[in-house]
Amino acid sequence: MTPTNLLVARRFAGPIGFANGGWLAGMVAQASGLDPAEVTLRRPIPLDVDLVFDDGRLSLADELLAEVREGEFTRDIPTVVSLEEAQAGESRSLVRSSPEYGNCLVCGVDRPDGYGLRPGAVTGYDDTVACVWRPGSLTPLLDPADVIPATWAALDCPGVWTIDAPNDPMLLGRMTARVLTPPNLTDDVIAVGRRHTREGRKMFTSTALFSVDGTLMAHAEQIWIAVTGHPGA
Repeated sequence: MTPTNLLVARRFAGPIGFANGGWLAGMVAQASGLDPAEVTLRRPIPLDVDLVFDDGRLSLADELLAEVREGEFTRDIPTVVSLEEAQAGESRSLVRSSPEYGNCLVCGVDRPDGYGLRPGAVTGYDDTVACVWRPGSLTPLLDPADVIPATWAALDCPGVWTIDAPNDPMLLGRMTARVLTPPNLTDDVIAVGRRHTREGRKMFTSTALFSVDGTLMAHAEQIWIAVTGHPGA
């Protein structure tokens, strides 16, 4: 494979001032041609810097930033919820302005050009959140060439918001995803996240995107790493 340059523009920032992990993982998966793909992030990814993708590895100079390989799933796909339940989840969302997440592409409340996801608790569950993703509301509009990274990004944040993320900030460590039907700009998408287990600094989650009629469009698994030195870690 010929080495490829990848760059994460500042618009695609995630928590704590680095690249959004889901977006970056989707870029790497798309460059690899793998689906499902498992992407492991070795370092926080800088913005507006030319990175080199070669033979499944993303690097900056001699520093390994991320790796990709064919993905395998080990956890159940979250159960679909109705559009009404997803909208109700938004009303219970813990998403708020914070130094860690306020500028995140997907869930940042300080982003007028963000995705606007507001995952919140689903009634009857203590481990599941849901919300609605509205791709057609994006300004500027989603570039068709970016649909796969955008879908990975939308699969990303509902996982971390299964907890009160600003009080227990985490960065994406690994994500495995499969995109069955890429979203378009005309339909709402139901996003669901489920928390499975917590082992020390690691949290294990799964997420899924559904059409409003309940058809599975994409699903993912994540491993999150708590930020060292924060009280929640």
